[in-house]
Amino acid sequence: MNHVFMNRIIWLRARVVAFIIGLSVCSGAAVAADKMSIRLNWIPGAEHGFLYIAKEKGWYSEAGIDLEIVAGQGSTLVVKTVGNGDNEFGMADGASIARGWEAGVPLVAIAVLLKESPASIYSPKSAGIATIKDVCGKRIGVNIKSTTAAQYQAMIRLANLKDCKIEEVPIAAGGIKEVLAGAVDGAVTFAYEDPMMLQVQGTEVNQIIASDFFKLYSLGLVTNQTMASTKRDLVNRFTNVTLRALKYAVAHPDEAVAAFLKVSASANLPYEQTKLAFFNRLILADDKSGATIGQQNASGWDASLDTLLKIGIVNKKMGSAGKFLPLAE
Repeated sequence: MNHVFMNRIIWLRARVVAFIIGLSVCSGAAVAADKMSIRLNWIPGAEHGFLYIAKEKGWYSEAGIDLEIVAGQGSTLVVKTVGNGDNEFGMADGASIARGWEAGVPLVAIAVLLKESPASIYSPKSAGIATIKDVCGKRIGVNIKSTTAAQYQAMIRLANLKDCKIEEVPIAAGGIKEVLAGAVDGAVTFAYEDPMMLQVQGTEVNQIIASDFFKLYSLGLVTNQTMASTKRDLVNRFTNVTLRALKYAVAHPDEAVAAFLKVSASANLPYEQTKLAFFNRLILADDKSGATIGQQNASGWDASLDTLLKIGIVNKKMGSAGKFLPLAE
């Protein structure tokens, strides 16, 4: 009798243990983080510090996301890798996103970070290029592979300069090497990049910004149609955490720089600080309160697409329907 009773107890204990293990397995599966990646628009910099802050503080983990931050090589590559699913998310400039849509790449914009173009004609003050008319008779470095080239050309056209001859010199990147070497008088790039490095190195800089000539959505976050349609909740979680982190980084720039330096200890600190300060001004250009960071709408995208058609970056008229997601509460 005792033998039967003991066997019964052993059996019950085994059942309880099995049940507890089963609960643990199920619980683990329920909270398992989704492995995702975001490809940056360029190599990591302090302007990407908000992503590192969110990882460091565990905000992505709390949202069930295991995020890998992948260095970029330009927005064109982002459009390709996010469009084909190699990366679930990406950062890209609005002109490249629009070109992707025109080519049939299944991209979806999930947030707009810069609502004005940061494309710039920059130069040392000593070059005497203070206004757009001053580019006449000068040598200007232009990277024809960048969408900044078309924006620069639009700036020149919209300025309606008379009898203006410009020597356009091909450059491979942002032009700072050519400027410092005296090979060009000025160059075209994004306002918060090479111009800030030139300034940090002790050279006074003039900038002529594209947003003074036309308005369009610029740097944004993208995913692809498959993610947007089949994993909308995941996309919403990613977007909400990312924008939370961006707002935090704008309010705490020193933390953004520190978070970035933890993954790039050899970076030029004065440059990263100066670049981030300029980038944050661009983030807040349309709303100094920061309340609308990341927000996008149909009228903004439609106006941007019309502008991109007008200045020759895209070649056909497009509407924004189905191309962006409204922010989830």
